[in-house]
Amino acid sequence: MTPAVRMRTAWQSASLMLRRRLLRALTARPSAHGHARFAVLANDTVSEEVVVAGLYEEALLVMLFEHLLKPRQAEFASGVALDIGANIGNHSVFMARYFARVLSVEPNPTALALLRCNLLLAGAHHAQVLPVGLADAPGTLEFRQNESGNLGGSGFAFTGLQAGHAIACDVVRGDDLLTPELLDGPLRLVKIDIEGAELAALKGLAATLEREQPLVLFESNRATGAGGGREVFALLRELGYAQFLAIDEVRWFPGRFGRLLTRLVIGERLRAQAIEAPEHPPYSLIVAVPRGHALAA
Repeated sequence: MTPAVRMRTAWQSASLMLRRRLLRALTARPSAHGHARFAVLANDTVSEEVVVAGLYEEALLVMLFEHLLKPRQAEFASGVALDIGANIGNHSVFMARYFARVLSVEPNPTALALLRCNLLLAGAHHAQVLPVGLADAPGTLEFRQNESGNLGGSGFAFTGLQAGHAIACDVVRGDDLLTPELLDGPLRLVKIDIEGAELAALKGLAATLEREQPLVLFESNRATGAGGGREVFALLRELGYAQFLAIDEVRWFPGRFGRLLTRLVIGERLRAQAIEAPEHPPYSLIVAVPRGHALAA
């Protein structure tokens, strides 16, 4: 008989058992909104929130679809949502509840594997994965995979991203990709979050936006400069968009500490405010509304 080899100390074994029990308690906690199970990535910003809350940006999504956009639910039920920058599928899975079809655009190979898995786990068989990037011209661009704990922070190098593993990414124009056969219904909503490359993608989608006039949801991390929020606003106005609503969290005190302090005093409250142009980014979400279809803020 060979002598026993100690692989862990008693403390290490107890610590491992405790951590596993805590993790199981977190993942087994029923969600207040009945969210689907997710396959997640360890040490990742989006995945961590999914584990502890059931969904990433849950408050924002619920506020949008159950409050601000609730009058549009009948339109959504017969239409298509386009999720540009789907990452691991958090928003696609949520939007699949409201739309007849969801088209999930994601070029990152790591995110793609989890995206496909999460749509399967959610039973979102009416969602289709499009493994490509969107830009203003077809071709191949350098894509940077964020390897520092935020997979969703990956993006195209032309936006200034330099950190992470570089890969070659095929890109197409959205107008070329979204054929009538692929859409197979009216495009009701476009969500776009691609780390500063939004303007290029929207330019390549311009004819579709002008024809279909969907709501457009996008973030604005900076107001000025090439590809900034003001250029996005200008393009969308040219395409027939007249109302812009910024979804902001109510804050009684400034800064990150002020945000935390406000939450401790009054909880987490979101509001939609009409803006003419992005002035004080970042905005986590802006809703662009076509002319003649104003939303009540």
